[in-house]
Amino acid sequence: MEMLLFSVGSKVAKCHLESPLLSGEEAARLLVHRSIADGTPIYLDEETMMPVEPLCSWGRNMSYADLARSTLKDYGRIMARFAGHQEGRSRDVLAATESDLVAFKRFRTQMQERPIGSSAWGKESGLLDQFFGFAVDEGYLSQRPVRVAARGRNALAPRVRRGIYSASHARSVPLFPRCWAGRARAGLPGRPNFPWLGTAPKPRGL
Repeated sequence: MEMLLFSVGSKVAKCHLESPLLSGEEAARLLVHRSIADGTPIYLDEETMMPVEPLCSWGRNMSYADLARSTLKDYGRIMARFAGHQEGRSRDVLAATESDLVAFKRFRTQMQERPIGSSAWGKESGLLDQFFGFAVDEGYLSQRPVRVAARGRNALAPRVRRGIYSASHARSVPLFPRCWAGRARAGLPGRPNFPWLGTAPKPRGL
């Protein structure tokens, strides 16, 4: 099934909608009355122009989250991209398995012409997790397709680079005086709260 992605635009509807059933102003008022935010994604079957579920219901649910228009449109594109990936594997989004999601992650972060970084993938994986949570809550699925592994991580989680936390923390401290580091390692009074320095044994006699 070929799918088209649109987004809600109340001003566009008000100025350009031409229909014998509903005027542009009426459509704009209805959007406000239903609390449908601008940018809300709309997914339509290219052949029938009928809504594609549960993507449209998910988009409406996201509309209530008080997100910026640009954020809603971005989220809509992410889910449309995943739906296209699933179509290439002869599945829809609700039929996604853990292997489908891992394949999508590898394509986005390694195999496509311009792979995305961990931060961008973290945003996409978080949205996918939110979508499947919605599908479970609304009864479309009995459980999420991705298992939760040790320490609460799953196969979609972005990679964590070791050592980055300590180094970035040290760089983020402005004008860090060396004397504080020495006093802290010696356990002397006046030690600031720099947890990445570790805890040194207290010198005898103090």
